[in-house]
Amino acid sequence: MVGYLENPEAHSFQSGIGVISGWVCEAEEIVIELTSEAGEVGRFEAGYGTERLDTQGECGDTDNGFGLLFNWNLLGDGTHSVVARVDGMEWSRTTVTVTTLGEEFVRGAEGECLAPDFPLAGETALLTWQQNSQNFVIAEGAAPAGTTNRAGLIDIGYLENPGPNSFQSGIGVLSGWVCEAETVEIEITTEGGEVGRHVTGYGTERLDTLEACGDTANGFGLLFNWNLLGEGEHEVVAFVDGEELGRATVRVTTVGEGIEAEFLRGAEGECVVEDFPMLGETVTLEWQQNSQNFVITDVE
Repeated sequence: MVGYLENPEAHSFQSGIGVISGWVCEAEEIVIELTSEAGEVGRFEAGYGTERLDTQGECGDTDNGFGLLFNWNLLGDGTHSVVARVDGMEWSRTTVTVTTLGEEFVRGAEGECLAPDFPLAGETALLTWQQNSQNFVIAEGAAPAGTTNRAGLIDIGYLENPGPNSFQSGIGVLSGWVCEAETVEIEITTEGGEVGRHVTGYGTERLDTLEACGDTANGFGLLFNWNLLGEGEHEVVAFVDGEELGRATVRVTTVGEGIEAEFLRGAEGECVVEDFPMLGETVTLEWQQNSQNFVITDVE
């Protein structure tokens, strides 16, 4: 079977809300199985069919990406196995270490820290907490004040990520839900006016949409490298079968220049956030190359 489970990386740390993703040439159904240290197993269907131009040579077409937005806080702290099953058969597995903040979704917290000598000696990166992603992102400049998430012409659905007027960095996910769709697309506009449109994977299980939709296969998601856009403000718009669902203005911060601007390699960085998520508590953040961002690796 031709394909690759790209995220999470083997033996990596995971925290907050992230994406389990990769690509496979042919599949009817991709299920992600997560097993805790206690042996509890959860199974979740990933959205399949995201455009991946880099798979043309291997697959003969490009609609081969899959992704599942997942809140690692649901698993609890410790080591967990991640298994990808394609049409019922185990295809790939890896092991990760999850660090949580003790809650499924932390609200109202604020925190930031400076990562010294990152990405290069003598440079410094500012990391700030972002509630929507339940993690820290690299931030520079003032938060954008443009158009925020809003309902479009689609009544039942929502563009959840990116959050309104948020900072974005590294590799993240553009996601939300809608009750009925043939195609969900994300359009991203740069300050220079260049527009790119990307097809998302649709049909991820979202139990929280059962009441609104009458079923649960309503999630959509697109793994995206924010570094591709470059520094500055950008507008993100979600379309469902050609009709606008919602939009958000974000500020992107990148690290590196030239080739490294898209994917920074070989860097190391760490910083400590005091009095987070509560007074007297401390979290440690470390750079993780595969996600092109910092993740929580320790809580005291």
